[in-house]
Amino acid sequence: QNNGDTIRAFRSHTQVPVLSSPGTVDVTTDVDFHALRNAISQISGYGTRVGCYGPVTQGSFLASMGVMERAVAWIDKESTSDEEANDVVEALDRLCSAEQMGERYKVFCIVKKNPDFPYTSPPPGF
Repeated sequence: QNNGDTIRAFRSHTQVPVLSSPGTVDVTTDVDFHALRNAISQISGYGTRVGCYGPVTQGSFLASMGVMERAVAWIDKESTSDEEANDVVEALDRLCSAEQMGERYKVFCIVKKNPDFPYTSPPPGF
């Protein structure tokens, strides 16, 4: 539900003013990832000191980070009530499904390169 703002805040699934309650709202923005990646690479020498990964969809990122397995493990605990299990399933659907937030939201990663630890594969989730 974008009302034209490029930066938005949400609390309890409702859009609220961004500065209405700092630290207690979820903040999101529209990002031109291609422009961001290009800007990083054009900063003198900066592109050689950082790696950029993504964007990937939120659903894909969370799935690759094990959110499904964690949810199942939590639901399978004997102490988890049916209501709690249902809440987890609903939250998982909201966060990961293509019809909800899973495709709309993206994850982008900027990683400082470490010459003492040359990595050749992307960070987890990418």
